[in-house]
Amino acid sequence: MLTERNRAVLHRRLTDVVGDEEAVSEMLSNFPNDPRLRPASEDFVHAEVNALGLRLIMWMIGIAVAAAAVVVTAMGILI
Repeated sequence: MLTERNRAVLHRRLTDVVGDEEAVSEMLSNFPNDPRLRPASEDFVHAEVNALGLRLIMWMIGIAVAAAAVVVTAMGILI
């Protein structure tokens, strides 16, 4: 997270180097100043993907068991 002071310093110095204040402002807008909006780390993304994969597998198993129960029930009714 960039503090307001650091953001201002970077903005001023990068504007001197780049020469385009709008481009520097747009680039710095990609660095949030709210700690809740910080960019995700690679480890965080991997953990989230793994958790979602596990939930997907659990749902698929539940659906398969429910479908099997429906088939068994239907076969019992038909026989």
